[in-house]
Amino acid sequence: MSTLQLSSYERMRRYLGDDDRQAITASVYKRRELLTWINSVSDAIERYLDRTLLIDDYTEYFRVRFGQTEFFPKAPPITAITSVYEDPLGLWDTTNEAEIDDPIIGHFSNSVIIPDTLAFEVMKGVRIIYTGGMAYSGVQSVFTVTDATAFTSGKFIVGTTSGALGIVRGGVTTALTVEVLGGKFTTEAITEYTTEDESDATAITDTISAVAQQSLAESYPAIVQACEIQVLHMYKEKQTLELITQSRDGSSVRRQQPSVANPFLAEATRFLQPYRRPSLG
Repeated sequence: MSTLQLSSYERMRRYLGDDDRQAITASVYKRRELLTWINSVSDAIERYLDRTLLIDDYTEYFRVRFGQTEFFPKAPPITAITSVYEDPLGLWDTTNEAEIDDPIIGHFSNSVIIPDTLAFEVMKGVRIIYTGGMAYSGVQSVFTVTDATAFTSGKFIVGTTSGALGIVRGGVTTALTVEVLGGKFTTEAITEYTTEDESDATAITDTISAVAQQSLAESYPAIVQACEIQVLHMYKEKQTLELITQSRDGSSVRRQQPSVANPFLAEATRFLQPYRRPSLG
């Protein structure tokens, strides 16, 4: 399963809405079904991108080729390197391990580069401990405000400058957690509303002084959009995924399917393609 859920029930309810932009009616059945599709598509996207999206600390072992100096971890962008070790025998039994000094983060933070070439080949010859990933959450951001406890979970907030919209999901001291429904919040004034149409502001206002944790929906919105495009398709076509249609010459043909390697709609693929991990090194 994907390390991140790339959309949410509330986002998809709105994405599936009618022509008047009204969200589909909430129900236990729809919630279960949409969450199932979101999880499945999120997992497929992470596999297609060949990268781990969650920001975390990771330990990875790498195959070494003679003369190799660059390694590509599974969770770029890399923000910090804790340590790099080599074991020419690939046993990792503490007898042949040696630390490699002065590793650096490579171009676009996608790789780890060591200063000297390795004069051996082995399947599991280098261990890298690092911090990497794209976001802490698919759709929830954490903002620093004056008093997060003043906000009410389930109500809406709107950014005065950005116009971004979100649902309050909790507040602890100065940390306000928001499920982002649209747009990108900045360091700006925010106002709480009872309903989504901004017609009934509460008395609660505050200012975002810092973005503590930015959701993937804000930092890499194309990936989240790709997930929602695909979930929309799967949800609407769930009964006709292999529909047999009639061609011009009268013969029956199945709907054209994406390849196994790329199971996504063309529109979703265009959003995802720039974020595929650059190398299997």
